[in-house]
Amino acid sequence: MVHDSLSRFHSIRLSFGLWPYAVAILFCHFVGCDRTEISHAPALAANDNSSQVTDGFLVTAHAAKAPLQTNESIEASNFADTQMRDAGHSFTNPSNSNAGPQPNNSQDQRPPVLVIKMRDSIAAGVPIGLFSDKTLVMRNDGAIQTLDNENILSRSVTEERFVAINRNELVNELRSEFGRNYAIKQEGPYYVVARAEHMQAWTQRFRSIHHSVQLYCRTRQLLTRDIEFPLVAVVFGTKNEFLRYAQLEGATLPPNCVGYYSQNSNRIVLFESPVALGINTLETICHEATHQLAFNTGLHQRLSSTPLWLAEGFATMFESPSLSGLNSRDRTSMWPESRRQEWRELVKQPEIIYRLIDGMIRSDKPFKIESQKAYCVSWAMTAYLSQRRPKQFSLYMTHVANRPPYEDYEAPERAFDFQKIFGTDSRLLAKNVIGYIESLE
Repeated sequence: MVHDSLSRFHSIRLSFGLWPYAVAILFCHFVGCDRTEISHAPALAANDNSSQVTDGFLVTAHAAKAPLQTNESIEASNFADTQMRDAGHSFTNPSNSNAGPQPNNSQDQRPPVLVIKMRDSIAAGVPIGLFSDKTLVMRNDGAIQTLDNENILSRSVTEERFVAINRNELVNELRSEFGRNYAIKQEGPYYVVARAEHMQAWTQRFRSIHHSVQLYCRTRQLLTRDIEFPLVAVVFGTKNEFLRYAQLEGATLPPNCVGYYSQNSNRIVLFESPVALGINTLETICHEATHQLAFNTGLHQRLSSTPLWLAEGFATMFESPSLSGLNSRDRTSMWPESRRQEWRELVKQPEIIYRLIDGMIRSDKPFKIESQKAYCVSWAMTAYLSQRRPKQFSLYMTHVANRPPYEDYEAPERAFDFQKIFGTDSRLLAKNVIGYIESLE
């Protein structure tokens, strides 16, 4: 449930009169062309403003006209990188599993708030993208807002420093948005919006997933950051409400979708149903909640390009009862139930597994061509590397998470980064992955 997906980024940093740390970003969502084509032909996406959900993960592409061209100083460029990384996270390691979002107390190091007056509204936050026709702003609730420049009347930099939204303000906003039929409860870093009669069950599920992901990262020494923005989880009471909300967000949902995580709003969105405790729904909850946690703790970078096999494989691992803790039938199983049959078919043709592994190391194309097989092999590959080669896996996760925002991640660089840590023999890797997964039976 990530990206067919993850939006492709091409950047031109620039020095702009109002904020020297502004960054021009061309968000390109490609359909039918590879990353190289995108980077050399931005006009292909000039009129493409689309959103797509692949297996529940919302991917929104913001295409723009030709980005503004100006000169810049090295100081402005370095400052921009620092601000964009810090805009969503503070760089410390969390230790309290019950802690909510942690504010960064270094207020003087935070960028000032930019207030943008529109024809019909006012936007405020940190500018993270400047185009000839659009401006992208990160709000204090962690959402990324896209503004049409033709509707902007004025911009002004305030004395106020950018900090995450406070609890009372967020609760009031959520109450206004979702009305009296829904209750709101804080549980650790989560703000859960759900029917009052089912609130306890939902908060328990999110608490369990948060604890599991945190424990996993701690035992494998994966570097994480404090969760600074609140993690909003919306659980609608009906499917129709869920679909209407998704439509407002511009999301195109696959059939039978029961939930998704939006990188733009930074929210998980689900709905309750008569089969709310069914295995597919439980796995979706775990999967999407893991995406949200990974992108908010620095395991992945929201403003960068994470290899799909890594993002999807990591989230799929937490569909298994042993990591999610949500399946009471067999809490020791490492198998995501929905992947078991797919793997049983794949293992009969090991050459396909090798081809997928070799391809996914270099690009995300296998997810467009053989989506379900790619998800299954991503899980198998991530499970093997994290369990049998944890030090290398931690090193690789940290390296990918620390890539500069907005830079394309081309096939040669992806392959080089992977192979310098795990080795160059993809066929041997495929053999080891198969051996490990078969040992789980």
